[in-house]
Amino acid sequence: MDKRHFITTALASLLMVVCISCSKKEEKARRIVVDPPEEEQPIGTQRQEDQLQTEDVKWQGKTYHVSIERKADESLPLVDDGTGIEYYDNRIKVTVSRQDGSTFLERSYTKGDFASFVEQATLKFRSLYAISLHEVTDGAISLVACVGSPEISSDDFQLIEIRIKPDASTTVRPTTILDIEKE
Repeated sequence: MDKRHFITTALASLLMVVCISCSKKEEKARRIVVDPPEEEQPIGTQRQEDQLQTEDVKWQGKTYHVSIERKADESLPLVDDGTGIEYYDNRIKVTVSRQDGSTFLERSYTKGDFASFVEQATLKFRSLYAISLHEVTDGAISLVACVGSPEISSDDFQLIEIRIKPDASTTVRPTTILDIEKE
């Protein structure tokens, strides 16, 4: 009887398992929620950060204070970076002062001052990005201007050297100097 009892119990258990597993299961509804794509918000006209560089330099036996100030200028034509994003172009003011505080040279630059050195077809995609002090020699204070894409990560630019002479006159010429920022 033990064998019979065991087989009956095993069959009953197996039958119960089959009945339970075959019974109608309540299926959970599956939902896949997809957020609608966000509409691109116009980002508006961009501007590069205002910047001020100052440095005292020894030139022709005297100390001069060189100040270079970059500001976005809303009065200049807008610059398109080539992807449809517009930027305000910059105006950069260079001031060279004597040790007594009097002004030796003060001049504002826009990319228009360097237009003859930049391909006309790409000029509307470029801004006056920076002017930096490059070197000081007995003959001149040398600055380097960068006209290029307003997008900071771009490597599309043209370098122009500005030489300030002892009589406060300036000359401008294209250059291939790669070190545009004095460290």
